[in-house]
Amino acid sequence: MTQIGDIFLHKLNLAFETITQPDGTPYTPEDVMVETRQGVSGSYLRRLRSGHISNPTIQIVGELSRFFQVPPSYFLEAKAEIPAPTERQIEEITGLLTTLSTKELAVVKKQIELIQSLRS
Repeated sequence: MTQIGDIFLHKLNLAFETITQPDGTPYTPEDVMVETRQGVSGSYLRRLRSGHISNPTIQIVGELSRFFQVPPSYFLEAKAEIPAPTERQIEEITGLLTTLSTKELAVVKKQIELIQSLRS
């Protein structure tokens, strides 16, 4: 596999592992297949993730970047990282927060503060 192929493989698997659905479950190749405009099949994605295919077309990279809401360069550059929470993730969390009571919001706020303190 080429260096770019290795980078792509690592970044694709990292995206599947770290960018999750609103309920925290990982996306599956089938989830990506349903949302892509180019008709990327689940089996093709599994072959990409296993390294059996290491040279996707620019259209496939574009579809994956659109789905995971990362720039296309994320999949091709070793130093590119997954950006901060995406607009979609923030909207999903905001929607969930609107359903909580004042007491529940206070608990969520304390949890966020705890997470932030652990990162410092």
